[in-house]
Amino acid sequence: MEPTSNPWGVVAIASVVFDIDVGQSLEEVFPPAAPLSATTKKSVAYLALPHSNRHDEGDTQFSFRCRDVPDSGNDSTASSAFLYGFVLFRQRKDTSRARGYFQKAIVIVTHTPFVALYERVLRVVGPLYFQVGNPLLEALYDNITQWPSPTPDTTMVLPVAGTYVSFVVPSTVIVDTPKCTRQRRWSIDQESFAVDADDMASHDEDEEAAADETTPTTIVQNGKFTAHEPRVPPSPLFCDILNSQDIGISFESVGLFSSFEGLEVCLWDLWQLAITGESVMVAAPSARVCSQAVLAFTSLIAPVAYHGDYRPYFALYEPDFASMAQVHDTTKCVNFPTTVLGTTNPFFLKALRYWPNAVVFPFLDAAQRPATPPTAKRPFGFLHAETDGTAVDADDPSRPRRYIKRAAELDTFPDCYVPRLLARSSRLVQPDPTVLKQLVESAPATADEVQKNGDEAPFVSINNAVLRKHFKHLTDQFLKPFEPYFGIWANHMHVAPTPYMDITLFMKPFVASEFLKSLNGLASTKLPFALRTSRKKLRALYARFIASPHFQPWFSARRNECVDAFDAVLHSLRETIDAKALMTEPSGATMDLHGCQQLKTQIQRTLDLAQSQATLDTRHIALMQRHLDEVSAAIAEKAVAT
Repeated sequence: MEPTSNPWGVVAIASVVFDIDVGQSLEEVFPPAAPLSATTKKSVAYLALPHSNRHDEGDTQFSFRCRDVPDSGNDSTASSAFLYGFVLFRQRKDTSRARGYFQKAIVIVTHTPFVALYERVLRVVGPLYFQVGNPLLEALYDNITQWPSPTPDTTMVLPVAGTYVSFVVPSTVIVDTPKCTRQRRWSIDQESFAVDADDMASHDEDEEAAADETTPTTIVQNGKFTAHEPRVPPSPLFCDILNSQDIGISFESVGLFSSFEGLEVCLWDLWQLAITGESVMVAAPSARVCSQAVLAFTSLIAPVAYHGDYRPYFALYEPDFASMAQVHDTTKCVNFPTTVLGTTNPFFLKALRYWPNAVVFPFLDAAQRPATPPTAKRPFGFLHAETDGTAVDADDPSRPRRYIKRAAELDTFPDCYVPRLLARSSRLVQPDPTVLKQLVESAPATADEVQKNGDEAPFVSINNAVLRKHFKHLTDQFLKPFEPYFGIWANHMHVAPTPYMDITLFMKPFVASEFLKSLNGLASTKLPFALRTSRKKLRALYARFIASPHFQPWFSARRNECVDAFDAVLHSLRETIDAKALMTEPSGATMDLHGCQQLKTQIQRTLDLAQSQATLDTRHIALMQRHLDEVSAAIAEKAVAT
């Protein structure tokens, strides 16, 4: 499917119902001609009504990601484009229905992963939808098309159905359309990203709803909301104020504390799994819990963009499940493509029992859980044996992290009353107790407080901000050793420096084996606490990162940033120099014939590159053409003279 012209990426807004004869189905889609294939519509319908063994009543908000399969596509897994779905699902008891429950959902389908924005929009319009019905779909779509275009790295306050929602626009927006790879400006011949298996080994694997039929005519009329927003927009939410300077990529708005509460001490393990491209399954009784955890997991390594496959909520009926299960059964998840799945169906733990790692939230009902946990209460943040020196049994069911063997099957571990991480990978990093001690505990009176304006409780916002800042800093510090590859290194190609020189010839080529050797000289005092383990573990961590799907896209993007910055400087130099000065050596002597020929080649290459851009700088192109003509004339004169 082609992306929509809507600057916010909204493809369609749909309603999904459960029909006893056909199962999940799209009741209505707006616009009617939305570019969704039959296969994609089926995925949206299946994913919008989550599977659950519980029958909790009320509204659930969650998100999913599915392939955008074209109508002509025979193989749904071949499509490289994805869509996001943001859902408000309502379930209520209704004895008049065959299943005994009313189940319906409203879904916003987009190309842009603006989680915080569409969650807040649905929080506003969801209750209205169950009063008005499907006419609201058109009104909401029309409302969104009236918004100004998103401005990266700003906080925007947008009108919705007579009120406002605030949203911090990420500085980098990742859109899941088919990849359009930027052409590499430097030679890869001298570079090597190959990592030996020995480098990746840590040598330490032994560690551990009935809808209201009343339709007020004042809400929607002629496909538009009738309510008018107040003239003065409200102030941004408290959580937006805290995060306004830190939202770099799409999912950084998803709270780390709120998504992994009870697993705080495991966040460093999850960061390791994310940065090294390990596959993780998140199993939870709620679609909300698993989808938020998956998105939070992918954002842990910001500012590095996550380049694995991720499905915040995944179902058995998804077309990709069969192929995924086949690869799983064939390989037993050895060298399995980097994939993060969220599910509410415990069957996944059996069907994909060799999945490399799993975060399992308790499926036990409150009545099934012990009134008093069998172990002593731990300090806030779960500072257990791995951080406070106390002895804890490795099989203690309350232990948040548990190391499991490669051959262990996920469905052999009994349900637990606390969330836990089942990890097959050895621990290469360590939790930072200083950060855990910074987390704020809720006051008893506000622990379950729900903010009327949709804001989260202040202690949750503060903890989310503390953890987000820490892990962003951790990733930044982790990336520091790569900095020598993003600056002027040496003129190893012996090219004459001119305003037309290819700056990439002056950049250090990356060779993984040499980089890993250089880590031996890295002072541990310059590393953040989480990375102060052993040399073997540190080397293994970097080797696995280099071998992950995240590294080369990050490395290329970072190097291209540097190339662009240097090119901007050279662009300014070319604007202030004439051809005579161009053909003058740094010593003051005039270039010889060979030097002029090299300069001509440089000018021609730069001119060709400028003419291939989507937006042409005609004035600068004309300047370069004059330089080329004058240098060509000088070459002709020198050739005659010789």
